[in-house]
Amino acid sequence: MRRFAVLLFSIPFLTAPSIAAAARCSAVLPHNGQSFSGPVRKVIDGGSLCLGDGPKAKRWIAVRLADLDAPALRGPGGEGAKWALRRAAGGKAAVCTAEHVQGRQVLAVCTVDGVSLARLAREAAGNGG
Repeated sequence: MRRFAVLLFSIPFLTAPSIAAAARCSAVLPHNGQSFSGPVRKVIDGGSLCLGDGPKAKRWIAVRLADLDAPALRGPGGEGAKWALRRAAGGKAAVCTAEHVQGRQVLAVCTVDGVSLARLAREAAGNGG
């Protein structure tokens, strides 16, 4: 019984990393129409990412790509869409323009080397431009 109690008590600590991962990308969000840029630090799913300067997530901006309709991560094609966005954007410098703030992320259009990040992700997924 004691082992069960210790295990039950430990569950919140074992799940804490997943909760902490969800809290990443916590920089102050830009205003509508404002441009911002930085390296893509993390790809969250097929249409969301974090970008910003420095290694600390508190300096990263959570971005939802306005011009990319990606499948839900846990739905059909979701993992493939995430990997496609990672191939297209991971570690690269992106320039974005904020369109709308939604909660703790900004809906934005982004480019890498002057090319639409949404287009690059579609091409990486094999869906054309």
